[in-house]
Formats: sequence, C-alpha cells, structure tokens
Amino acid sequence: MDSISPLQAALWGWLALFVFWIVAGAFARKTKSSESYLGKLQHVLPMYAAYYLIFTRHRAFLIYGELYDTGWKNWIVYPGMLLTAAGIGFAIWARLHLGRYWSGIITLKEGHKVITTGPYRWVRHPIYTGWLAGMFGSAILAGTLDAFLGFELVTLAFVIKLHREERMLSVELGDEYRRYMERVPSALVPMVSSIGSSTKPTIESEAFDKASLSSERYRAIGLLCICAGFIVMDVVLAIGDPGNIHNYAVSFFYWSGLAVYEGILLAVTLHAQWAHQRVRPWVWAINTAIECLVPSLAILGLTADKTHLGPYRALVSSSVLIYFLFIILSTLRLRPALCIIAGLSSAAGYVAVLLLTLHAAPNSKYRHIMPDRTYVVNAVLLCGAGVLAAAVARQIKQHVVAALAEAETRRKLDRIEYDLRTARTIQMGLLPKCPPKIAGYDVAGFSEPADQTGGDYYDWFELPDGRVMFTIADAAGHGIGPAILVTACRAYFRALASHDDPLERITAQVDALIAADVPDGRFITAAIALLDPQANRLSLYSAGHAPLFLYSAATDSIESIAADQPPLGISSFDVDSRARVIDVAPGDMLILVTDGFFECCNRTGQSLGAHRLSASIRRQQSLNSAEIISRLHQEVIDFSQGTPQADDITAVVIKRRR
Repeated sequence: MDSISPLQAALWGWLALFVFWIVAGAFARKTKSSESYLGKLQHVLPMYAAYYLIFTRHRAFLIYGELYDTGWKNWIVYPGMLLTAAGIGFAIWARLHLGRYWSGIITLKEGHKVITTGPYRWVRHPIYTGWLAGMFGSAILAGTLDAFLGFELVTLAFVIKLHREERMLSVELGDEYRRYMERVPSALVPMVSSIGSSTKPTIESEAFDKASLSSERYRAIGLLCICAGFIVMDVVLAIGDPGNIHNYAVSFFYWSGLAVYEGILLAVTLHAQWAHQRVRPWVWAINTAIECLVPSLAILGLTADKTHLGPYRALVSSSVLIYFLFIILSTLRLRPALCIIAGLSSAAGYVAVLLLTLHAAPNSKYRHIMPDRTYVVNAVLLCGAGVLAAAVARQIKQHVVAALAEAETRRKLDRIEYDLRTARTIQMGLLPKCPPKIAGYDVAGFSEPADQTGGDYYDWFELPDGRVMFTIADAAGHGIGPAILVTACRAYFRALASHDDPLERITAQVDALIAADVPDGRFITAAIALLDPQANRLSLYSAGHAPLFLYSAATDSIESIAADQPPLGISSFDVDSRARVIDVAPGDMLILVTDGFFECCNRTGQSLGAHRLSASIRRQQSLNSAEIISRLHQEVIDFSQGTPQADDITAVVIKRRR
C-alpha cells in the first residue's frame, strides 16, 4: 500500500471519471445553443488551475509544503478518500440520469427537457455537487495550501457556471424549469435551499429594491459609526501615550480611509434612493469584495511593522475579527450571493497575506508561533462564515419579501375596501331618499346587501300624469358585479317609463337591452308596478320575480303572485303576456320582496320559506308600511339564529290606508 499514495489513488479515480465522461459525451445530443468563448474561459480556466494546484506534488511548485502528514498512517486521509470516492460516484450517478443532455460547457441541447429523476429529485445540479465533494476530498488528501486554494477556485468556477446555466434554462424552458426550481430549491447542497438565486418575482420588485437600499444605508451608517469610534479612540490613546503616536497615526489613517470609502458608498445609496434608481448587482459585488479585502491591508500593515506584531503574529491577532465584521454586515444587503463573495474574498485576502508572509519571512522567529493548520483553519472559517451569513441573509430576505408582500396585499385590500365603500355609498345613494307622498297611501322601502355592494335594488318615481311607478330587481349573485347590473337595470326602467308604454312592453325593451349587455349566465329578476292613486288601481308585471304578495283586507287573506315572464337577460319574452290589473281597496297592500327574505336559512339549513313570510305579513297587516318591513326584517334575523346573511334582502310595501 506504501507503493501508491492516497492522492495518487484519488488521481486514478479522477482519470477513470474523465474516461467515462469522454465516452459518454460522444453520445450527447446535438447542441442547439451555447455560451460564448469568453464565458467558457471564466469557468474552465479556474477548474484546470484547481486540478493543477491539487495534484502538483513537486516542492519547487508548491507555495508552501504539506500542512500535515498525507501518508496512509494519518487517519485524516481516510475521510478524504471516502469523500473523493463518494463525490465521483455521485457525479457519475447524476451523469447517467442526465443522459444525452450533458455538456462540459453551458449549452442547450435539441429537445432539451428538465430531468427530475435520481439525484435531480434533491438537488438541481448534482454533477457539480459530486464534483465539489470529490475535489474537497482530494484537497484533504493533498494536504497543501495550494490544494485548498484550488478547491476555492473550482467552487467559484461552478458557482459562476451554475448561475449562467440557470438563467439560460429559465429563459429557454420557461415555467417548466421555474416550477422545478420551486419544487427543488437546493442548487448544490441537498436539503439546503439555494442561496444564490430565487424564482420569486417579488424579490426583484420595486418595493424590495427600496428595502434593500434602506438596509444598505443603515449598513453604511453602522460602519461609519464603527470607524468614528476607532478614530476617536486612536486620538485619545495618542494624547495619553505620545511615545506610540506613530502606531496610532497609522490606525487613525486606516479607519479614516475606510470612513471616506463608506461615506462615498452612503452618498451613492442616498442618491439611488432619492432618484428612485436601482443600483446594478455587480456594483454591490465589487464593493463587497473590496470591503472584505480591507482587513487584509490591516494585517499586512501589522506584519510589516516588526516593532509591533511582525510576521505571523499579525495573522492570528484580533485584526482577523474585522473580516467577520464585514461578513456579518453583508447580511444586511439581503442578497445571499454577496455573503458568499464576502466569505471567499476574506479567505482569499487572508491566504494572500499568509503567502506573502511565507515568501518574505520564511525564517522568522515567529514562524511556528502557531501550528500551520491554524492558518488553514482560519481561512476555512472565513469561508464557512460566508456560507452561514448567506443562510442568514436568505432567511432575512424571505421575511422581508413576505412582509413586503403582506403590506402590498394589505394595501390592495384597503384600496378594494375603499372602492367598495365608495360603490356602496353610490349604490345606496341611488335608492329613494324618502317615500313618495301619495294621497291615501303609505309606502316604504328597505334594502340591505349581504356584501359591501348588493345585487338588489328598489325604486319609485312619479310620472307626469300623477301615476307612480315602482320597481324592484334582483341580479343573480351579490357583490360588485350584480350591483353594476341592477344599476343599469334601474337606468333602463327610468328611461323607458317616460314613454307611456304598457308595463309588458317596457319590460320587454329592458330585457332586450339587458340581454345585449349581460354576459351569458347572468340574469336579473324584476317586478314593475304602476299605481294610479286617482282610480285606486294598480298594474303589476313580473319578469321572473316571484312570489309577490297581495294582501286583501276584505277577506283577510294573502295571494301569492307568480311571475309573468322569465328573468331579464334571457330574451324569451311572450309577446302576448299582459300586466295584471288590481283594484286596491282600503287596507289592501302589495308587498314586493327579493328572495333574500324567504330563502334565509337557520343553523340547521332550514329556510324561512314563502309560507312563513306570508303568515308574518298577515299578522303585521294592521301596522304601517315601515313597521311591517321592520318586523319582517326582524323575523329574518330571529329565524337565522346568527348565521351570516347569505343574500341581499330588499322589500317595498304599498298600502292603501283605511
């Protein structure tokens, strides 16, 4: 077993993977479209560089030697071998399920479709997942700083490739791929939602952009306050300890420079807020990378100052905590990808300072002040902090988006509520304000919609010859739609009543107008009555509106009157139908009601019914019209036993005084 090292064994595994990849690639489908040549280089070159850094073993090419023993006797190689084997196996499994749609670069194959079998049930890019797991295992087997730097490079390459690939698939495959992204939120790590992208359109909404800029403003203000605190502290310490004024001056200018930079960034943010402009994502990405390299300058300065800390000690000083400050504050940008950039930039900056230190002071007396693995652990911790910050930022973003969506929904509901209140005010304003003054007669009307607006209405108006016309109507359903229909119906009846035509002809004309305006499946029941108070005669005609109730004082009985025609809007009028003419004796009354009165139900589902309503009318016949309606309404309330009102209720009572 000593004849082959663990890394060499892993290399044979990778070579086998490459052979399988080449053979399987020969059977891939024809390419429909692919990325540009420059785009290929942006993720292909880092991957080749990563392999070089991991598998190069000549000490002349190493940045630094092995961090630990990489032989078979060290237990750490076995997790590395297991991770490498598992990663290669996972990638092959995913490749088999991807079939002929695979390509080494970002392409779209002819007849491309979404793969949802095998590992694609849990993660959207399982080949990348397996590849990265295998590369990390191989980096452990290599045990060099170069190898871990190579792993970071290949991770960056796959993240770039992943985002471009998902943009292409979202455009080309449309809703199918977006639904897949919602169903499988994990892009690389199973059971962990994607931190780099989102399929929800609300993320990119104007409201979210405003919230993001506001959060960025507070982040910049927070950093300015921190800088101001350190600047004041340096001034105070310099006054109290003039002997170290040089060190305090360097620190003063460091924090002052950072404050100027953050001030410029704050000005850009405020301008974007004031001008209602959106800052491009690449601006934040570059800014994040720059900010997270600022701690590297501090460590580098401390490394160069041998009178203070000097080489190696600066790499484990408290200045390293500044990295974590910037990583934590990156969560306020509400974009997980920026947190990943913050972690990678911090680790890269830390490793760069370490490499410079190794090159400039390889024989420093502080070379072994800490074990070599400490520096690797610090770099890994910075990467891990970026990942954790991304997870936190994702959760914050989800809550912000949910809050914005709730606020938007509430705003829309408030607007709808306002519109409905306005519509109700207008609709109720169209109802008669007071009963008509008719000698010898007592008239009252009432309407109560089940919603803000209703599908019922009643009306009365006096004609030039002294007669009074009454109408009542009920559109199918209740709410804003039926309210519009009955408003049109009211206008039609009023316009046509002035023509002095018979009631059946007026109703037929209204039916024709309604049928031309109303969509299929909509209809209106209506009844029209014409009272001649001089002759004490009442003409009555109903289009699907029944029953109507006629009380006779002479016989103390109630007649239930059926409809003369189908409802308005159906256009099936009988041209030979005529209005009913009624002689009105003292004490007689006509009660026009909508079905909300007798179809109301109690908790057991039993309806009030026309017979109960008829009996109630007979009991209340001695009261005036308004009191009769009030008693009938109260009976509906009592019978319903607290169940919500399901339909609009409307009534008109025309009673001849005794």
